[in-house]
Amino acid sequence: MGSKLQAMTVIKRRPHIFNNIPCSLKRTVQVLHQVGIPDSQVPEFISKAPIVLSINPKKMSTVGLRLKEMGFDVTSPAFRAAFAAMSLLSHSKMESKLETYRSMGFSDDEILNIFRSLPTCMFYSEDSIRRIVAFYVDRLHWSLSYLSQKPVFLLRSLERRVIPRCSVMQVLWSRGIISEVGKLSSILMVSEKEFLQKYVTKYEAEVPDLQAAYHGKLMFNEYSFHLHEIHQIPMSKGSSPKAEAA
Repeated sequence: MGSKLQAMTVIKRRPHIFNNIPCSLKRTVQVLHQVGIPDSQVPEFISKAPIVLSINPKKMSTVGLRLKEMGFDVTSPAFRAAFAAMSLLSHSKMESKLETYRSMGFSDDEILNIFRSLPTCMFYSEDSIRRIVAFYVDRLHWSLSYLSQKPVFLLRSLERRVIPRCSVMQVLWSRGIISEVGKLSSILMVSEKEFLQKYVTKYEAEVPDLQAAYHGKLMFNEYSFHLHEIHQIPMSKGSSPKAEAA
């Protein structure tokens, strides 16, 4: 029953694969075995990464072996995600993405750590990568090393989550409403409902600008409310936390 459901999942996700499959299902399974996927996990791998059914066997093998060389555990969900990413992107496109991360200052080891933890980061456009990283580094003063260890924050939308929450915290801190701020990482990860109740609803009558900040209409050139937790990263000379309209 499980195998039938997984087969149906594949068909629903990619019905077109049956129109142009360059190799037989048997050959696909053989390559997955060669890469190191246990027989018991092959059905789940195919159902969650149906792209494998439309990939040339030689490329499948090349991608799988390269990921193993990069330190991926073939039984992990991250391996499936990375496999899909490298299979969908051409070699030149993949290198272009890697070069973008290098141009931002990441070392090859840091880039590898990001990719192992968050394979989908390679689907971002080069402009998005630069914009997201620049915000964390230039305005939040996070180091590239720290960001490479916490790549999940690259998934958080700047416009819908990161900027609004940081602006709310900056307003509350600069007005002296709150003197101690928890870890920024926790503030960015907490649920929307909890953040709203704890930092917006609670103080909005006292601080009119809070709603504007929460809705992304108020930004700052620099966010300094959390600098107590990153003493090793000095604030830029001459910078000041002046607000600007979004």
